[in-house]
Amino acid sequence: MQKTNVAIKAYKHDGSLHRMWNDGQIISSENNKLIIFNPVGTKVIEKNGKSWELTEPSLTFFYKDKWHNKVFIQDAENKIKIYINVTSLFQNNKNLISYIDYDYDFKVDSNGEYKLVDMYEFHRNRKKYNYSMEITRNILDEISNIKSELNENFETLINEAKKIFKNKKTNYS
Repeated sequence: MQKTNVAIKAYKHDGSLHRMWNDGQIISSENNKLIIFNPVGTKVIEKNGKSWELTEPSLTFFYKDKWHNKVFIQDAENKIKIYINVTSLFQNNKNLISYIDYDYDFKVDSNGEYKLVDMYEFHRNRKKYNYSMEITRNILDEISNIKSELNENFETLINEAKKIFKNKKTNYS
């Protein structure tokens, strides 16, 4: 696949920008999944306008039929952590990948231990943005699906990410 650079924009339910990543590289678009590589140095812009750069390479897996994305982060010792964002289905508009961030996140360490975070943010934003019952149901169902996937397929997920990182020959220079 030819290298294509894209921006990734996460919005909140009201349409306001939550976070943006510049210059991601689409490395795969098949099997209902889009994979973006973000090298060390990728610029990230927060909703307040402040920016920072990635210090570790990452892969983001977007799914055409799942209400989440997974960010695989490789550290200097080649250990991989996963950060999972519960989101709307993503939109792919030429050089822009976008989605709505629905607050809940999972932090998964390199051993498969996970923690669901940002419960307070979800409950606050559910009221603030008036999430519909359908959206709320989709979010809660997705949390259950993610837990099952992590419990049943963690090693498969990690091995897929390891293979991609190895092929990208990631480094920290």
